[in-house]
Amino acid sequence: MAYRWTGSHAFRDHANDRVIDPGEELPDDIAEQVADAHPHDVEEIDGEGDAESFEERIDTVRDAVTFDPADHTIDEIADLVEDVDSAEELEGIRELEKHEKDRSGALDVIDERLDELA
Repeated sequence: MAYRWTGSHAFRDHANDRVIDPGEELPDDIAEQVADAHPHDVEEIDGEGDAESFEERIDTVRDAVTFDPADHTIDEIADLVEDVDSAEELEGIRELEKHEKDRSGALDVIDERLDELA
């Protein structure tokens, strides 16, 4: 399986002395390990290296979540995610936030809730 690094900062592969910038495909030798360790910061891409764009699936994502984080403050998001018990839904909320406003505080509270459910 191929993955693209989508984290907000570069991924540092200290063992192999290399840096993977956001948007770059992860090298095959570490792709699965990084995807398992950082599921919020990678996206699966098909064999040709083309990921389905967010714009192509935005309606599906919006239908799968109970609220759009772009419509709320970070404090409101913190309260709302406490009522979400599905990691899949939280991933959708995170994806919307990442692509719409990309507020680090909002991403942090979503990630904290995801960690609680893990």
